[in-house]
Amino acid sequence: MKSLAALALLLASAVAQAQAITVSNPVSIGVGNFYDGTPGTFQSNIGWGYSFPADSTGFNYSFNLRGDVTAQMTGTATLFSFQGTVGFTLTTGAAPVQLSDITVSFNGKEVVSGGSAASFKASNVFQASLNAPSFGYDFVVVHYLPDRTASGVFIDEVTFLRPSTLLAANTDYTLFLGVGPTLSIDSYPPTSSMLGYALEFGGTVAPWLDGLTVSFTAQPVPEPASLLMLGAGVAALLARRRRAG
Repeated sequence: MKSLAALALLLASAVAQAQAITVSNPVSIGVGNFYDGTPGTFQSNIGWGYSFPADSTGFNYSFNLRGDVTAQMTGTATLFSFQGTVGFTLTTGAAPVQLSDITVSFNGKEVVSGGSAASFKASNVFQASLNAPSFGYDFVVVHYLPDRTASGVFIDEVTFLRPSTLLAANTDYTLFLGVGPTLSIDSYPPTSSMLGYALEFGGTVAPWLDGLTVSFTAQPVPEPASLLMLGAGVAALLARRRRAG
């Protein structure tokens, strides 16, 4: 029985050591716009990162979108919107891949300042998704954070757990992460002070914040041929034991 267990362990180890997913083509974009009236000013930076250390359960993938956005309204523009995104190509190998412990989390800080006599609304939404064009979405998370209608500092910390899913072999998937803050003005009397809005989600201003993160454990599923090999090895061991007995 020790030989049988060793064979099963060897096969399982060979499958687990194969990298479950290849990551490529990271593309990040940060675009901001003012609408109506005279544009204000804004600054932004968008960064990303990923890792996939392995342990006994498989490969633990983690993808992250981080950055800062700061906008100053002039009193004539009525809307500022920003879209910060990053996309990754995830390619499976010859074996299907089981994703488990799928977690989408956001940790950031919104700061609304000034606008002493203005009526305004600051909003933010984050989203994450994984899909393949020929198969559709394996998971989608779209979450709208509370609207802010007064000055202050607001900490956002939200986590979602998604059901496990199975990725097809030899397939390209797209992992998308995005944040979309907006600042809209209902009224801006001449007596109002300047209105500013900042979203800090783990960039250079507040690097201790985590930003938007997608993580999961990925484990290759043995191919039928590998299972047949294991079955053949087991049968050979049993036959040898019967002959020896």
